Amino acid sequence: MGSFAIDLPLRNEWENVERVRASVESVCLAMGRSAERGQAVGMVVAELLENAIKYGDWSRSEHFRFRLWGESERAFVVVENPVRDDDPEAAILARTMEWIEGFATPAEAYRASMLASAEGAPASLGIVRILYEGRCSLRIESSAHLLRVIGELPLDDAS
Repeated sequence: MGSFAIDLPLRNEWENVERVRASVESVCLAMGRSAERGQAVGMVVAELLENAIKYGDWSRSEHFRFRLWGESERAFVVVENPVRDDDPEAAILARTMEWIEGFATPAEAYRASMLASAEGAPASLGIVRILYEGRCSLRIESSAHLLRVIGELPLDDAS
């Protein structure tokens, strides 16, 4: 299978999350991937887009960047959104990733997050869901006025 790429500036509108998610699922199906894998890739993309819209600093710009590309059996997704210099979101994401790494598997972190949510405690369901259901690895980078979340996930059902 060859490579593919999508690179879009997106407006910070909630409707765009569903538009892009559905498009990504369709692209996966058109490439011959299973419906389940297309849904997983779409879910990862949607969760990352939702985080960008929810935590972005929209006083600077109404747009953020979304990239998705694939090479062989792997897909890569990058979402970049503007943030304030003093925005705690990058630190919160870093702490969430450290918390998740304290579990033996993403499945255990997912269960713990679900239990915490059911008990009314703050939970990072979106990030844990990306790791568990999407079988995705995440990396977070931040710099002046920019938060970048980078994911890597399989395009096949087996890995």
